[in-house]
Amino acid sequence: MQLQPIGRKKIRAINQNMLLNLIRMHAPISRTQLQKISGLSQGTVVSLITQLIERELVIETGMAASTGGRKAGLLELSPQGAMPLAFTLWSTI
Repeated sequence: MQLQPIGRKKIRAINQNMLLNLIRMHAPISRTQLQKISGLSQGTVVSLITQLIERELVIETGMAASTGGRKAGLLELSPQGAMPLAFTLWSTI
């Protein structure tokens, strides 16, 4: 049996679902924390989170305390995005 390669769209959907799940479990959480926990690159996390914010599945709720640099925005799941989120997660299974 030969395994079929996974396409970019499928990998992107898997990574988005992982980030949504991490936000659900650890909210409020910063993009930097998501990067460390997920192992994804900074660019990937920023890109995927931007899409999730545009789709109104994730919201930025405040700012983390500064550790000497720029304050990090904190992310949570959007209460208004609960139904689309359930559909999104279900449709990728």
